[in-house]
Amino acid sequence: MKILVVVPYFDEPHRWMISGQKTAFELARHHQVVVLTTGVKAAVERPVPNLTIHRIKDWFIPDPVNFSIIPGLYGAVRRLVRTESPDAFLINKHMFWSSLSIWPLKRMGKKVVVQTDTFPGVNWFPRSKLVGLVMIIYARLVGNRIMKAADKVVLLHEGLVEDAKRLGLNYTVIHNGLELDKFDAVAAPSDLKKKPGDIWVGYVGRLESVKGWYDLATVAMKMVGKRPNLHFFFAGPKEKAEEALKAFQHPQIHFLGSRKDVAGLDKMFDIFVMPSLSEGLSNAIMEAMAAGCACLVSNVGGNKILLDKNEGLFFEPGNLGDLETKLLGLINDPVKIKELGRLARAKIAEEFDLSVNVEKLAEALKSTSATR
Repeated sequence: MKILVVVPYFDEPHRWMISGQKTAFELARHHQVVVLTTGVKAAVERPVPNLTIHRIKDWFIPDPVNFSIIPGLYGAVRRLVRTESPDAFLINKHMFWSSLSIWPLKRMGKKVVVQTDTFPGVNWFPRSKLVGLVMIIYARLVGNRIMKAADKVVLLHEGLVEDAKRLGLNYTVIHNGLELDKFDAVAAPSDLKKKPGDIWVGYVGRLESVKGWYDLATVAMKMVGKRPNLHFFFAGPKEKAEEALKAFQHPQIHFLGSRKDVAGLDKMFDIFVMPSLSEGLSNAIMEAMAAGCACLVSNVGGNKILLDKNEGLFFEPGNLGDLETKLLGLINDPVKIKELGRLARAKIAEEFDLSVNVEKLAEALKSTSATR
């Protein structure tokens, strides 16, 4: 089966969509995959034999909007359909530019599957109230109407089911996940040294407002002076947050920039914190769980599904007092840290095996394409 996958962003240093990226690579193990995505310039890449990436140049509106405008989108979609003759069509992410490709595909008579971990403007909102208002209006006037045109919507977690019903979608739930064998094979980074008795708290993700990293950094500044063995690590591109980082200069707070060895880095953390104001199904949390970290996450989106059976702790998003109290409780309870890490690892192994879940996705693509 040849599959056209439309992904907002793909393996760029300053922006990425891990769910679409992992899905494309995993599908390419057994199928031919053609990816349409963005780039700083138009290009064609072939990282593995069954995967071809077509990049089209976009105009990117940065944080807090984080949206791409692509004047040549419809032409690019039509051209790939004509030249590649795909059998199935997968659109990654609702409300991003990728969802706009549903229209030309439907006009060409194609069956389309959308894969999403959130409904922006419905259950996902940025920190900026103005941008959030625009998102609500766009969702009601354009975004949700486009999504309803899809033949099937694959929800990455169960937390979206009620909204999917209310929106009248033809949906199914298929998790994303991890390849644990590859994850386990990644060694801890050699450039970081952990002293006996140190407690490491980690965050992995973009340094954008909706991710809430600033809240964690603010709490970190309050805590490090009282605990010389406590260190905070932030892994994610910092080029566009350099001015904000100046407020958090401390020898126990480390901004590492982009890392290719996140799986190894997670294995050095005792506690992982995800302070997002809104969230889908976080790959960063899944990797931290697989590494056996005790996870403390905001009570939003797919976070509540990943840690729904007491495998981690929750705090209210944006509530720095709640975050600090829960974090201090964990730091003072090493037995709890180990137990949460054990439960989190078991949850990933049981329910979030990437190869199993992508096989289910391939079946959904095949069956949807076969319907008349």
